[in-house]
Amino acid sequence: MKSRITTIALLGMALFCVPLFGSVPVGPGTLNYLEGSASLSGSQLQSNDIGTSTMQPGQVLTTRDGRAEILLTPGAFLRAGENTSVKMLSSAMTATRIELIDGEAGIEVNQIGPDETIAVVANGVTTNLVKRGFYEFFTNHPRVMVFTGQAEVEVRPGNFKQVDRNHQMALVPDNNQISSFDPSQSHDPLFQWSKSRSDYLASQNRAQEYAGPGWGMGPYTRGYGFWGGPYWRPFGWGMGYYPGYYPGWWGGYWNPYGPYFGGPGFFVIPR
Repeated sequence: MKSRITTIALLGMALFCVPLFGSVPVGPGTLNYLEGSASLSGSQLQSNDIGTSTMQPGQVLTTRDGRAEILLTPGAFLRAGENTSVKMLSSAMTATRIELIDGEAGIEVNQIGPDETIAVVANGVTTNLVKRGFYEFFTNHPRVMVFTGQAEVEVRPGNFKQVDRNHQMALVPDNNQISSFDPSQSHDPLFQWSKSRSDYLASQNRAQEYAGPGWGMGPYTRGYGFWGGPYWRPFGWGMGYYPGYYPGWWGGYWNPYGPYFGGPGFFVIPR
């Protein structure tokens, strides 16, 4: 009898939880995280704007002593550092385009479809992100840094130069120099914050057992992420999980430094 009651209770919880997953509509430009002071086209952003406020084409996100995370596409996040201004040029799902007006920004691309483009304009130069990975853009000494992934920089109209992982390129017309860098020596505050945010999303990706895996608003936490299964991310494999024991990857992941050891197994999440 006790087992039957437990089963009924769990079924009731399942029916209760299903509508919560994905019930909040989100799209490109949605504010996914905020800390400190930031505004959207002059309007001060508050914590209750997370998941509800959206950058429309032409609007500018400005941070002062704060940072903000914006959803670009399912699986791609823009992270604006302090004292940064970013303009949304196009929020089309298959053709997302932003402009870094001032400051610094990181973009984490966990997945990108063959028909999707993510373009960043900085210092008047357009960069297309063509592979999943992590990228940083700066207007002070204009450049793009490719920690993982691959970017294509438009050096002349219709003429692109490829930038591979662990390489950076100056975003200066007629001076498009490419150089390598050591990622272990290039962990600036923006990188550290982006990794922290990525780690947090991975740790909070609790499995929505009855709705199935996928990208959406979290059933247990505010914010957009991948829920209910393993997914690739530039800082290592992430696992959507339910608190407790869950079969998955505890190692063997890929991060900005290269492949790490490990293999499939069980890991424990503190309750």
